[in-house]
Amino acid sequence: CLTGDPHYLEVARKIQTTLMKHNKVDCGFASILHVESGDHHDLQESFFLSETAKYLYLTFSGSPHLIDYYVLTTEGHVLPPLPMRSKASSTGKQAGSSSTGGAAAGDGAEQVEGDAEE
Repeated sequence: CLTGDPHYLEVARKIQTTLMKHNKVDCGFASILHVESGDHHDLQESFFLSETAKYLYLTFSGSPHLIDYYVLTTEGHVLPPLPMRSKASSTGKQAGSSSTGGAAAGDGAEQVEGDAEE
């Protein structure tokens, strides 16, 4: 667990136990159709894997470094992070740029891919 907080580990354990007891079906995990009967829907929602299972994995993972190197979207995609931009480039000005719009020679300013000079 990233925080190491036993409260979050206990809550996640209860969620996992409940899912295994009430939502596990032959082909995955289904939502409950009728609470009183316990009948299931005949499908597994895509968000179950992209959200619920992902967050349970991250909670119990002993290797949280995954989030140090990748961006995990709410849709379950694992994306490489974008290159870091300097504060000057995020305001529309490239670090070390002159009034003519070009970077000064030898100033060490790096151009981020996709930020081609015009």
